[in-house]
Amino acid sequence: MNSSGLTQEQTEALANFQAITECWDNSIALQLMKRHNWDVTVASNEFFSLLSEEAHLQERHNSDRPAPRKKSPSRLNQQNNAQPAPSQIQPNWSIRSIISSGASAIYSKASTLVWNFWNLFVPPEVRGEESASARAFVTTLQNLKTPLIPPFSTRHLPDILLDTASIKRPLIIYINSRNVPTEYLRDIICHEVTTAYITEGYLAWGVDENSQDGKMVIRLLQATTLPTLAVLKVRDPAKPQVIDRLEGCVPFDTFLEFLDKNSSLLRPHQKAPEVSQRLLQERIIREQQDRELEEAERIVRERYKAEEIKKAQMKKEEEEEMKKQMIEEEKRKQKEESIGAEPNPGPDIAAINFRMPDGKKIERRFQKDKKIEILYDYIETSGLKNFDILTNFPSKVLDEKQVTLEAAGLFPKSVVYVRDNS
Repeated sequence: MNSSGLTQEQTEALANFQAITECWDNSIALQLMKRHNWDVTVASNEFFSLLSEEAHLQERHNSDRPAPRKKSPSRLNQQNNAQPAPSQIQPNWSIRSIISSGASAIYSKASTLVWNFWNLFVPPEVRGEESASARAFVTTLQNLKTPLIPPFSTRHLPDILLDTASIKRPLIIYINSRNVPTEYLRDIICHEVTTAYITEGYLAWGVDENSQDGKMVIRLLQATTLPTLAVLKVRDPAKPQVIDRLEGCVPFDTFLEFLDKNSSLLRPHQKAPEVSQRLLQERIIREQQDRELEEAERIVRERYKAEEIKKAQMKKEEEEEMKKQMIEEEKRKQKEESIGAEPNPGPDIAAINFRMPDGKKIERRFQKDKKIEILYDYIETSGLKNFDILTNFPSKVLDEKQVTLEAAGLFPKSVVYVRDNS
């Protein structure tokens, strides 16, 4: 709390009330604010209601008062020299009497209210010919490096209100938010059609939500969702009227319709800006071209993607095939090592003559005590996979792979047939 026993929120609310009403009597302001639980809007409404009522009563009193009678100079001097007794003086501290006494001062100069409000909220060190808050917002737009940006003013809000009233154009106030994407500012706020509409139909003033002016305007406009775009009609700079508002990030078409609607509403006799109409037609054509280009690019992307998927699949298959061949080659080498070198002819050697499926003949010697399995391993090393080995007379499949060559009747010499089952 401060020295007056008010919290920071109450002090700020009191300052807002006095800035709006120009009621600089703290006792009256405190009385009204406390009565309405520190609600600035309700307290201000009662203040102006009482002011209007008092003015109406004063007008009726003046109309009902009879014309004054002429007085003789001697009696007039006597009355002027007369001094009322102390008991006759009854100070009137009612709200209505004080409001009535200040009625002419409140409405004397429209700009006084605006400047008092400005001086109340903005520290002296940031005041100057330009609003630091408005300049910062314009700098933000300039940093986007777009071809065009709307002509947002960098002047103080009271000055722009006076200008708006003077040239009779609607005023746009834009409150930016730190959560607004850069794309929204670049593609919508700084779009060439937006720029044309604002240039030809409005005065514009923008600030960021966290700036000094931004916080003030949020309170004045009672903005709840940011970003906020408000259109104001300013006949009296002290009483700007909010005509319409657009809150949140909206599509470009919605944004453009908002500008067009309010420009036509506030300036009904003005012909639609030719530049805006031309840019609008160009935008429609360009959007059609963009859609066609985007469709062509989509087809190319999908085709490229399909080719990339196909290449990736082929590469994967090649890698798998290579891996498989490497595994098979490793198995073949292992089988060759397990088979060993071909022995020289001798009494314990079985000579086997293979008849391959393609008619090729292969002769190979094995130890007679080797098992039938070694014959299968030997044929597999030649690359054949699914096959059987058979004898001719009698025709029999040698499927008992653990039987020795001698026991199977293949010693000392025999002919076997390789049947490809694939």
